[in-house]
Amino acid sequence: MPKPKVAHFLFPTCSSLFAAGEVGEQQAGDGLDKLDLPGLQASMQGRMQHWGEHMQKHPKDALKVASVAMAAMVTGTVVKNPMVKRQCFFWFRAFPVYLHYRWTEAVMKARGLDQEEQNLVWDRLHNQHANHMLAMVKQLKGYYVKICQFSSSRLDILPHIWIDRFTTLQDDVPPKPGHEIIRIVESSYGRPIEEIFEFFDADRPLGSASIGQCHLAKLKVGREGGREEGREGGRSGNSGGRRGPRGSGQLVAVKIQYPEAESCFNSDMTTLRRFAEVGSRGGVDGRLDGDGIAQPAYVKMLDEVRRQFMSEFDYRRESMHQDAIRIGLSKAGFGKAVTVPRPLLDLCTKEVLVMEYIPGVKLTDMVRSRPSGAPQQKAGFWARTLGAYYNKRYARYLVDTVVRVHGHQILKMGVFNGDPHPGNILLMPSGRIGLIDYGQIKSLKQAQRKSMARMIIALADGKKEEVIDLFVKMGFRSKRMDADVINAVATLYFDRDDSEFIGKGVNLQVYFENLQKKDPFLAMPEDFVMCARVAVFMRGLGTFLDYPISIAKAWRPLAVEVLKEKDITGLLA
Repeated sequence: MPKPKVAHFLFPTCSSLFAAGEVGEQQAGDGLDKLDLPGLQASMQGRMQHWGEHMQKHPKDALKVASVAMAAMVTGTVVKNPMVKRQCFFWFRAFPVYLHYRWTEAVMKARGLDQEEQNLVWDRLHNQHANHMLAMVKQLKGYYVKICQFSSSRLDILPHIWIDRFTTLQDDVPPKPGHEIIRIVESSYGRPIEEIFEFFDADRPLGSASIGQCHLAKLKVGREGGREEGREGGRSGNSGGRRGPRGSGQLVAVKIQYPEAESCFNSDMTTLRRFAEVGSRGGVDGRLDGDGIAQPAYVKMLDEVRRQFMSEFDYRRESMHQDAIRIGLSKAGFGKAVTVPRPLLDLCTKEVLVMEYIPGVKLTDMVRSRPSGAPQQKAGFWARTLGAYYNKRYARYLVDTVVRVHGHQILKMGVFNGDPHPGNILLMPSGRIGLIDYGQIKSLKQAQRKSMARMIIALADGKKEEVIDLFVKMGFRSKRMDADVINAVATLYFDRDDSEFIGKGVNLQVYFENLQKKDPFLAMPEDFVMCARVAVFMRGLGTFLDYPISIAKAWRPLAVEVLKEKDITGLLA
């Protein structure tokens, strides 16, 4: 009798794991420790046969999936550390889905399917997995929500099926119950909530996100925030907010941070870094193994994003940054176009941020409601221009304004919001644009701002050799230092990614991976990762509103001004 191969014992395991990934959507919402394994087994029989046949033909897949996903399932079931269980739950749910996509891609290529046949296969796969992954993200929250917010803001990265699911996470993450929120607020202040707020709407959050949620409240009489400081604030600083009836306190928005948010984010970033490294070999050279499982190109970017995001968990710091940007934009003359809510610094703690309330509808809600124009009663001006009666001219105004504001923050002020996704953009009844959420603040030194300015001008003017030289000076390194790859990555970072550049019908993610395969990245310009993140969000906003843009051309006038200045002190540099 021939000696059985190790892989033979793994076929049932892998087929079970894949099947569990397909039928466990409802149970995913309860967490790994509450999975109904007997129920899963009963519902997986049909899918196990399908996956068993595949694993017999592809034993390498069996080894990889079993060694990672099975270990995750067993470890997550045994250990009690909540962060370890969290990591295991992610691997158990996400890795089989990821490998399923990779395997499907390879099989279709081997079979030579035409585009129409491939689209049918992909649609079946998307419908099969999108709901499961959304359920997983809603359960885990944390940094996974940030990824979904970013991805769903770009219509050219994810398939429409995934975007339809993940767009709900822009501002509709499952919130914590009101009694828990009150407990967090009272613990942070060290006194009953009634001593601070005349009214606190604990049961109906204004919005919920990855690290916390926001609630409407009214300060007790005499607790209103102070007057605008000097002339720089003026009407532009707080005109979006409003006070209650005469004799009552000020209406405010109160952001509350979840107690577990920081530890969850730290755990998630570790998990995603390891996920990106799976299957890679050689470490620093970023090469892929034979089956192309790894995503080493994202490791360096994840490291910089991690450093930046781990500073998000002190609302006192965020409130000061928000106030600095508010004043800076007002001084620059943006007060008539945009509103940044004024924080009430004396009421901000590490876990609680109190700011003036500005009314409006989130951009995601407005665009999502077309053509019904459902939120018209709150959006006023914007309901008539971007709602049921969509006007492209106002869409362009919105995009141009937001892009110019963020370009000014990066190039002129030297301090900027690194997380300007559409869920953080409010359309106010007055016609102004509300910009909220300043947890992801990044500052640039004078030399860095000048480097950015030179890069923007070179990209806008199409000077390829200069772009390559500047990007290398910024810190980019690749194995072969291929000029075309360097220029392409720099363009993706700071300028454009439209079909004219990456090719018609080409997915941005696939294009980026192909660059990595052609010339593996060794080092990324880490100090400028957040600048690139803003540029990608801005381009996504343009795509979102059917107005593609070149960031370099939009920011070129600002870059020219920066290089003319003799002394660029910046705001926080």
